[in-house]
Amino acid sequence: MGRKKAMVTKDSLFEVLDHIRLKDGYHLGLKLAEENGMGDESFFYTYKDEDPFKKEITADIAAAVRKRNIFTNLIVEQTEMGAWQAYLLSLSPTVLPLWWHANYSKRTYFFDRNHFKGITPLHREPLQLKIKDIPQPSVIREDEHFVVQCPYWNDWVGLVLVSMNVSFKKNGTVSFDNLKKEVLYEYDCGICF
Repeated sequence: MGRKKAMVTKDSLFEVLDHIRLKDGYHLGLKLAEENGMGDESFFYTYKDEDPFKKEITADIAAAVRKRNIFTNLIVEQTEMGAWQAYLLSLSPTVLPLWWHANYSKRTYFFDRNHFKGITPLHREPLQLKIKDIPQPSVIREDEHFVVQCPYWNDWVGLVLVSMNVSFKKNGTVSFDNLKKEVLYEYDCGICF
């Protein structure tokens, strides 16, 4: 009698993002960036029965999977921590592996002042920014949505403070709207891919 091959999923991410869970029957997958074309980014996706990337698929199918909103298959607690964790999951392509031109979207987020080691731009000397120059992340409830603020560094933009609305729909899904991006320290590493 043959043994059934165990399904490898990334569902364990929700042990850390513990205010988010998958809808019944769904799993989380991770598509890593591939070294082809002009650039590629890694991203999380959800699936119900069979992982679409476990078999040979066309570029069109891969693009369709990439465009799907994973939050339609997730349940997020409507709390400050739920909004924060949903925000973190939504920005994951900017911190996961990237290939070539996709590196323009690479970010370093500042979550904890106690672990600040400074900013070292791509192929340059460290900058003399001080931790007091970088705002703390925050989540504030405003009526039926939350405003998440979080600073990040990008080698082609500089130090940015982004404010984003995290809203919960009646059907349980989450939506994100950029409110504001404020460049606190302008910087361009001067490198073109």
